[in-house]
Amino acid sequence: MEQIANFVEAMFQPLPKTEEVRKIKEDILENMQEKYNDLLDEGKNEYEALGIVISQFGSMEELCRGLDLDFGGEQPQPGPDSDAEHERLQREYERFLPRQRLAVAAAVFLFILSPIAGGELDSPLLFFGLIAAGVGLLIYFCGRARDYRSLLGLTAREQDAPFIQPTRRGGLWGIVMLAAAIVYLILGFSMGLWHPGWIIFLIAPLLVSLIEYFGGAREDKGEEK
Repeated sequence: MEQIANFVEAMFQPLPKTEEVRKIKEDILENMQEKYNDLLDEGKNEYEALGIVISQFGSMEELCRGLDLDFGGEQPQPGPDSDAEHERLQREYERFLPRQRLAVAAAVFLFILSPIAGGELDSPLLFFGLIAAGVGLLIYFCGRARDYRSLLGLTAREQDAPFIQPTRRGGLWGIVMLAAAIVYLILGFSMGLWHPGWIIFLIAPLLVSLIEYFGGAREDKGEEK
C-alpha cells in the first residue's frame, strides 16, 4: 500500500543511507505490508488496517539506539580535562537548550500542519515530508542534548536514560498508544472517521517525546535545588 511505503520512507528519511539501514527499512516495510494484508483478510477496512499497522511500528528512538546510530552531529571530544573546558561546555549547553525547545515547538507545528497541508493539496508526499522534517528535528536535537549531558556528566540517570527510566518509558509508551487506539476506535465507530483518524498514531509518539522531555526538565530543576 502506498501510504505504508510513504510512512516508512518518511520515518527513515533522517537516517544515514547505509546498507544496514536500507535492509532494516525493507524488512519493516515488508512486515507492515504483510500485516496490512492479513488484517484486510480478517475483514478490517483499509483505514482500520492502516491504523493498526502504523500503531505497531514502534519508536524510532529505540530503533536508532538498536542500530547504535549517532545523530548528534559533530561532538566535542569526550572527557573535559579542565575546569575551563567544563565551563565552556556548560555555557554551550545552556545556549543550546533554548534552540532545542524551539526545535521541539517547530516539530509540533510540523506534525499539526502535515494533515492540513497534505489534505488541502491532496499530496501524500507533502504530508509525510512534513512528518519526516519533524522527526528529523527531534532526532537531531535530542541527540545533541544527550551528547552534552554525557560529556558534562550531569547525572547517572541522564547518561543512561536522558529523559526517563526505561521501565517508565515502556509504561508511558503503552499508556499513550492504548489511549490513541481507544480514541481512534471511538472516532471510527461513532463518527466514521477512520480517515483521517489514523493520524493519531503519528501524533502519539510525539506526545511521548514531549512528556519525556518536559518531565526530564522538571526533574533536572529538582536536582539543581
